[in-house]
Amino acid sequence: MNKYILITLFCIPFFGFSQVSFTSWVNSYLQINSYNGNTNPDAYTVTFAGNGNLNIPNWKLSARLKQNIVSEDGKFTIPSNKISFQPISTNGQAYPNPVPTISQIGAPLNVFLQENSESFLIPNSNAPIYNNPQTPNGYYNLQLKYALTLLGGSYLGSFPAWTRFTAS
Repeated sequence: MNKYILITLFCIPFFGFSQVSFTSWVNSYLQINSYNGNTNPDAYTVTFAGNGNLNIPNWKLSARLKQNIVSEDGKFTIPSNKISFQPISTNGQAYPNPVPTISQIGAPLNVFLQENSESFLIPNSNAPIYNNPQTPNGYYNLQLKYALTLLGGSYLGSFPAWTRFTAS
């Protein structure tokens, strides 16, 4: 009897869902040397990666400033609404179609950070994370690159030269 149960279990196909991993990194240096502010065109990179069949519609991507942007000595603060992200490009690999572009995803072209709340870099993607490879564990990779802009203005005049700030 136990042999029949074991054989029956081996004949039943098992289905599982693959997961997508999320990684990100920053190029965190931004030099400000005028009242005009500055932009780092390669400031933030996000990667979604996975294997196998994937179909994740309506995905979102958000950022949250965990604390104020404060100088190392704690004397100065940059207002969070002076920082914004702009999507630059997508690249990666998917099958059978290429990875979606910024316009296909429907990402806003300029997202300002808001203190103590989520800022959606992608509020609701128009393009799914989709992979239907010919091989069982075909690889998927979507990499999104963002620029970071610090707006210019007279508020920058209150910071002494060589003041270092940290954002997290």
